[in-house]
Amino acid sequence: MLVRARYWQHPAIAALFDVPLETVEERNATRARSMPGYIVRDHHQLLHTPDELLAEGFIAVHRISDLGAAGAPQ
Repeated sequence: MLVRARYWQHPAIAALFDVPLETVEERNATRARSMPGYIVRDHHQLLHTPDELLAEGFIAVHRISDLGAAGAPQ
């Protein structure tokens, strides 16, 4: 993504879904096709911090910490 943004001379902005692991595990448990718990935990630990994303070259990081408005199932 960063390479493409640079090629087209556009800024790269990251959206970081910074949701607690407990929330992710609860939501995963309610899915029809849930993932094994170890995969959810491993993936959650791989998430970058805002500082890491800025160091990679993103010009801004928007943290989304509440899924109530942006991702709650209807």
